[in-house]
Formats: sequence, structure tokens, C-alpha cells
Amino acid sequence: MSRLNKKNIEIKEEKAIYSLPIKFEYKKELKSREKIDKISAVADPMFHALFNHPGRIMFPARLVSYILDIPFNTLVTNMKIVGNEVPMDKESNISQRCDCVCEIEGSLLTIEMNNNSSVDFLYRNMDYMFKQFSSKVVNSGNYDKYCQSILINMNNFSFETVEEVCTISYLKDELGRILTDRIIIINIYIPNLLKKCYNLGIESLSESEKFIYAVIEDDNSKINKLIKEMPMLEEYVNIAKEVSNSEDLRFIYDRDKVNKEQSFKEGKEKAIIEMIKKMYENGVTLEIMAKTADKDLDEIKKILKEVTKKEDLRFIYDRDKVNKEQSFKEGKEEAIIEMIKKMYENGATLEFMAKTADKDLDETKSILEID
Repeated sequence: MSRLNKKNIEIKEEKAIYSLPIKFEYKKELKSREKIDKISAVADPMFHALFNHPGRIMFPARLVSYILDIPFNTLVTNMKIVGNEVPMDKESNISQRCDCVCEIEGSLLTIEMNNNSSVDFLYRNMDYMFKQFSSKVVNSGNYDKYCQSILINMNNFSFETVEEVCTISYLKDELGRILTDRIIIINIYIPNLLKKCYNLGIESLSESEKFIYAVIEDDNSKINKLIKEMPMLEEYVNIAKEVSNSEDLRFIYDRDKVNKEQSFKEGKEKAIIEMIKKMYENGVTLEIMAKTADKDLDEIKKILKEVTKKEDLRFIYDRDKVNKEQSFKEGKEEAIIEMIKKMYENGATLEFMAKTADKDLDETKSILEID
């Protein structure tokens, strides 16, 4: 979809962050359940169990306290987890859910754990945020009800040139002046946090970074070292370990991990097959295809056989579909002609016949072979 750019609107030279290439270095990978005592909050079921549970308000409260510099006790007392259903558009009846939505003094905070590295999901989250922004406006008489809407993305990926662990974005004009504080987007880049920890050590992390590290890390030795650095995190870690040992959560975690691994494998294989097909179409030799795809010649031949077979079947399907559509059209036209002739034999007027058959007078006359 085309968008207005600097040819139409004066913008600075640097690229928009969401337009930058995505990088996967230091991405948090999930481990097999038997190898860990605590499941990482990067896993969707664990994130929901910790951050979207009314009895564990301390988790989103601590995160928000650090990021927005609001006293923790104020948040624990006044913040509440609310329904995470996304307000529906009038034109849509699709049900959507955020990972976690909290409300404090009329402001809505949406927290999303993003494992899918497609930028489309960040735009989807923005859509959620804007729907929260207008959720209390029900008619033209209460436009004053637009509420502050804050989106916190916890991203298990980063972008090229972005090295910060946490960034805060506002709507700004070309001079850098903030338009409003009612729309705020916060991006936390988990790989950048892990990279910082790896290169500079746990002690180099800020308090907020140590808290995030505590909920995403699943290595016991690293967690223990973290607790020595910041003892107050032990309570959070112990709760996370208790939740991790829930039978239901273990089952969901294992199932999701297997499904993701299988989907990743299938996606990778599909890409390789598509690449082999394009190379074949461009006259590349079997030997080069095998070397490029890291497969032996027999595998390449088998893949090409399956691909060409599917192409042949698709051609046959498309041909049959066209033939059926053409036969249907011809049968319909023949029935109309027969009906027109019978109406003519029974004294119907040309105008009535033309109107009934959805044809003009000249077509009707041509069918009847009259002037």
C-alpha cells in the first residue's frame, strides 16, 4: 500500500524505526521444560499467568513503575487489570484480545509480549492502543472522554541500528515538540537487554532492566546471580517458579513450544522448496541447487518432481474450472433462448420477453429471427 513520504511531507532523513531491518541476534530462545525450574515470560502462557492475573498485579505494577517513574505502592493500590478484549469497530465483529490491559486513574496501559518478529504485529498493537484511546467515546457529546492510552511492547527482536533496551515514543511535530501525552508507545527490546548483560554483566543493568531480566531469564545460575545483585527480585522469581510448576502451564508451554518449532521447520522447508523451484525455472543446474539448498541430488529431484506434479494438477484444475464455467454459461443461454421462443409462441410482447430475459429488444429480435 502506498503512503505519503518526504516528497509530499517534509520529514527528517533518518528511517522510521519500524521500517528498519529486523535483527534476531540475542533473541531469547525457549528451552525444554525439563532443563529449567522457571519458565521465561517470553513464552505467551507464562506472560499471561504473571501479567494478566488479578492476584499478581505486582508484576505489571513493577514494570510500569520503572518505565513511567510512578511509585510502585501507588500502582499496586490504584491500578487494576481490566478486560483485555479490544473494543470492536462498528463495521467489524471480529473478537481480538490484548495480552494485558491495566487501568489507573482513567489511563489505559496495554502490555504486549511480541515473539512474532513481523512488524505487522506492532502495527496491530497500535490499532489496539488507538481503540483503547477512543473506547470511552460513545457519541458526539463526549469527545472529552478520549483517555490516555499507553502501549508497552516487550519485543523478542530488535531493529538494525537500535541498541537501546527501552525507547519511549510520542506524537511529535517536525521541530520535535510533543503534540500530546495521551498517546505513548514504549518498546522494550529483549535481545538488546540480553546483549548488554552478556557483554557487560548483570551488574551493568539498571533496576528496571534487572526486573525485566528476572522475568524473562530461565537459567538458574544467572537468576541466582541476579538476586544477589538485587535481593528484592527473589519474591518475583519465587512466584514465577511456583507458577511454572503448575501442571496446566507446563502442558501449555510444552505444546506451544512443539507447535512453534514445527511451524518454524515447515516455514523453512517451504522457503527452500520455493527457492529450488525458482532456480529450476531459471535454468540452474541440479548440482548448484543441491549445494545451495544443502541437499543431495536425489532430494532435489524428488522436490522438483512433486513441484511439477502440483503445477500439472493446478493446470488441470484451472482448465476444468474454466470449462465448467463456460458450459454453465452456455447452458444458461440456451435455456433463455428456449424460454423466449416459447413466450413468443404464446403471444408475449417483445418488450415483455426482453425484460424477462434481461436482454434488449434487438437481442430478442435476433433470437427470434424477426425484424
